[in-house]
Amino acid sequence: MIFRAVRRPSWRTWRVVLLTVGLLLLLEQVHFEGPIVRLDFAVRHWVTGHDFPVSGYAAELIVDIANPPLVVALLLILVVVLTAQRDSLQPVTLGVTAVVLLSAAVLGLKYGVARPGPASWGQGVAWPSGHTTTSVVACGVLAQLIGTERRYTRMVLMAVPALVGLSLVLRDYHWLSDVLAGWLLGSLLLIATPALATRLMGMQRSASDAAISHGQVGAEPPPGRKVLG
Repeated sequence: MIFRAVRRPSWRTWRVVLLTVGLLLLLEQVHFEGPIVRLDFAVRHWVTGHDFPVSGYAAELIVDIANPPLVVALLLILVVVLTAQRDSLQPVTLGVTAVVLLSAAVLGLKYGVARPGPASWGQGVAWPSGHTTTSVVACGVLAQLIGTERRYTRMVLMAVPALVGLSLVLRDYHWLSDVLAGWLLGSLLLIATPALATRLMGMQRSASDAAISHGQVGAEPPPGRKVLG
């Protein structure tokens, strides 16, 4: 009997599994009002019971800047500029793929779960946080496009989603679990986006090669070149 070697799951596979399990556990806790919901109320009670004059204004500014439509628009402008500069479709393919997956995932979960926010008086679609998910995806795509060789760049791109999420909780716009879900979902999308974008680029390249080959069939040989046969 011949035994085939079993390939160990890659770190990427483990990340997908861990992030998916974490997101599903959060969803289960929110749906059945488990301990995470009690933590949400405890955090909100602490936040609303304290006055944050300076940090509150800063948090409000961060939330305004991190408005998803604005972030998405800036990201699309950036990938178009990079596409023109590099003469490659890779940046725009990556950016558009990220935006499509982001929009579908966030809107689908928001309206599927339909969880009210802390200050929405029983209305709204708070889970997961769109601001948080968008900031994670935008910073991740930016990191893939410009590189993160410099330690300062890595720190900034990692700090932005954290600041956005904490600002949302501080301003009472989202529950803590909404923000946690946004971090997890955004991280999942950052794994799926490059894989799908690479596949789309490969399909486009194959189609282009096939079109060129098809166009050459039956074409007249260039002047001066003999046809062997």
